[in-house]
Amino acid sequence: ESLWRKIQANPKEFQNQNVQTLLQTMKNETIEHLVKDVATTWDADPEEALFYAENFDPKKEFNPGEESLKRHMDYEMYKENSENPVKKISYWREFKDAYSNLIREEILPLNQD
Repeated sequence: ESLWRKIQANPKEFQNQNVQTLLQTMKNETIEHLVKDVATTWDADPEEALFYAENFDPKKEFNPGEESLKRHMDYEMYKENSENPVKKISYWREFKDAYSNLIREEILPLNQD
């Protein structure tokens, strides 16, 4: 739901609040939600995944936090919790491709001013 609609629906709730701060809070919550969903789906550590997303540079082949994120992923748990798990040999590549696309398409646009 958009911030403007929330303000229109309940203006008193937003009295004396900075709109820029509210927007940044909404962006952060959206990013955290997206990262948590990815981490849950792929059995990755949410904090490592968030660090990776926050430091992601689409121009680089390797990004800060990549190796740590890779170490904090649990293929066996992923396999157990997934209906159609990918093979272990392609687990990291599939995750990285899917997550990088999500970051490019959903997260980076939120941080463009």
